[in-house]
Amino acid sequence: MDVELLIANLASCKRGSRSFRLNAQAFAATVAGVGPAAIEKALENIDVIRWWDGVGGSTALSRLLGTKGARATGDQARERLKELWRWRDHLAHGGDEEIALSESQLIEAIDFVECFSDALDGTVRKHLKGR
Repeated sequence: MDVELLIANLASCKRGSRSFRLNAQAFAATVAGVGPAAIEKALENIDVIRWWDGVGGSTALSRLLGTKGARATGDQARERLKELWRWRDHLAHGGDEEIALSESQLIEAIDFVECFSDALDGTVRKHLKGR
């Protein structure tokens, strides 16, 4: 990302200015969401790659998802993130069917996000220390 261009684009909307420019990279970063592809891209930007198995190595995440093995847990975590992203889109944008989310679904989602976040944090920290 070109930091100077980012600053110039974000600061171009000054008092008295007749126009402004929107930095496409900054805009995309705010609307890309937190689906697996967005997380992969964000981590790739700091040279953290092939991290799903590391996340999948989390005992707590494996237990929560009911999986065995790092690969299976990482794959299931990716699918769960996709599901939560679809829920988010449906809740935010609606559709033809009624929008409903039960208390138990919400609690399960919160538990997953907490376990996934801890596993991801540990994996990224381990990767960065290994540099």
